[in-house]
Amino acid sequence: MGAWEGSVAGSEGRNQWEPSAKVAGRRFYALAKIGGLAILRPPFARCANSVPKTIYHFSERPAVSANTEVLNVQLRDQTGTAASVRLRRSGMVPAVLYGHGEENRHLAVPVVEVKTALRHHSKMVTLQGAVSDTALVSDVQYDHLGIHVLHLDLVRVNLKEKVEVEVRIALQGDAIGVRSGGILLENMHQVKVRCSAAEIPDFLALDINDIDLGGHKTAGHLVLPAGVELVTPAEVMVVHVEKPKGADDPVAGA
Repeated sequence: MGAWEGSVAGSEGRNQWEPSAKVAGRRFYALAKIGGLAILRPPFARCANSVPKTIYHFSERPAVSANTEVLNVQLRDQTGTAASVRLRRSGMVPAVLYGHGEENRHLAVPVVEVKTALRHHSKMVTLQGAVSDTALVSDVQYDHLGIHVLHLDLVRVNLKEKVEVEVRIALQGDAIGVRSGGILLENMHQVKVRCSAAEIPDFLALDINDIDLGGHKTAGHLVLPAGVELVTPAEVMVVHVEKPKGADDPVAGA
C-alpha cells in the first residue's frame, strides 16, 4: 500500500483526515470513518452504500467523548416541505428539539456544523444561539443516496441521566482466518448501550485477531468502558470468518 499524500493530524483527541488522498497513485475519497478506521472509496464508486475498497488504520481516539459539538441554532417559524427546501438551499438544516416536558422548538442549524458533528460521530451536542441547551442526536434523516442531511431530531438531556443509544463497533486487528484465506463478514455495525449522557462512548472496540476460519465473536466480546451497560443481547453475533468456497470439498481423485 502506498503512503498518504496529505496530512493526518490529531486535534483535541479527534483524528482529522483529508476528504481525499492518493494511495499508490490513485485518488480515493473518504466514505466513512469507524473509530480508527478510515474507509475510502475510489472515484468510480458513486453511491454512499458502495462497498469500500480499501481500509486504512489510524490511531484510535479515546473510547469516551471528552466534549460535545457546539451547534449555533436559529429559530424557524415556518415548517413544511417547501419551507424546509428553502432552508436547505440557504445552507441550513431543519431540526426539532423536544423532551423533558418542554415545548418543541423548530430550529435551523448550519449544515457545516451538522456535517462536522456527524463526521466526529457526536451523540451529544451543545446548542447555543436562539436556544441554550444540551441535546442528544436521536435521529438523522438523509436523502435517498445517504449523502445529504435533510433533518435532525434532538432530544433534551441532563448529562447525569441514563440514556440508551446506538454506538458504533470498531474492529481492531487482523483475523487469523482471513490470513488463511477466509472472508471476514460483519453481521452488525453498532450495538445499543445504556450509560449516562456525559459518558457515551465514541465507539466500542472488538479485537478480531484470534478469529479463525469458521469462528465468530458476539456483542459480549466488546470492550465496555466503566459505567456503560450493554443492552443488545450479549449472544448476538457481530462478526464471523467464513471459509472460502470449496475449502471443505474433497480433493478430486482422492
